[in-house]
Parts: sequence; C-alpha cells; structure tokens
Amino acid sequence: MVARRERKSANGTVDQGSIANEAGQKRGQIECRIDALCRAQAIDVLIPTVDVELLPIASRVELFEETGTRVLAESAATLLTCLDKLALFTKLEGRVRQPRTAVLGPDFRPFSPLCVAKPRRGSGSRGVKLIRIPEDLRGLPVDGSY
Repeated sequence: MVARRERKSANGTVDQGSIANEAGQKRGQIECRIDALCRAQAIDVLIPTVDVELLPIASRVELFEETGTRVLAESAATLLTCLDKLALFTKLEGRVRQPRTAVLGPDFRPFSPLCVAKPRRGSGSRGVKLIRIPEDLRGLPVDGSY
C-alpha cells in the first residue's frame, strides 16, 4: 500500500508525505489498520499495491471515502475475477487465445506431455509446478484450488 497526504498550513505551504505498509497482515485486520492509519495521518489518496490488500480495501471503499481518503483501485467485482486465475480464464474464454485449462480434481489426467499446475490464487510463481508425468501431480491439492 502506498498512501499520500497533502496538508496546507495556515501560511499556505504544503506538507507532503507518503507512507508504505508492509505486507503480511492477517486477513480482516488489513483494512481496519489501514483505515486507522489513513485517519491518523490525514491521507488523501490510498493505493493498495499487493494482492492481500486489494480486495479487502476495494470491498470497503466507502469506509475510506467517509474520512476523505480516495482509494485508487479496481472494483471488488473486477478484483474477484482477476485475482482468481480460473475465473479470469472463464471470463476471457473465446475472446483471447489461452492455453488449455482445467481444474485439478481427483480424476484429472494431464492432456499433453507437458503441463503447468498453478494455484487459482496467488502471485510470484508460488505453488507453480511443471508436470512432466502424472506422478508429478502427487501432493497437489485436488480441492479445486489448482
């Protein structure tokens, strides 16, 4: 998250500053902690920058705007689609060329000699696995999260 504040003093000078928040907050605490920070620092623009912040903040834009903090982020509906790789694939199906895609379930069999398994959510290539043979699937969850 990056936030900017701009305050005008009595003599007309502008005090500008910015604040960066480190990732790793627990879900549910993120937006409350950031809202409190925005209130305390009189932040006028808030830009969430990491996946874990995006949806909680976008879902509560009104909370921030009540105190004069504008949030620069996509809508919660757009983020729900874009942060879920399968939902985004489904939304773009037939409109954009894409590799063959399937949800990893108990009956899944690789459909080509080389496949890539990756979680529906997440970034930074965390959880991505190259599948060369069916045994490479061992240990991956079959709960619809891949």
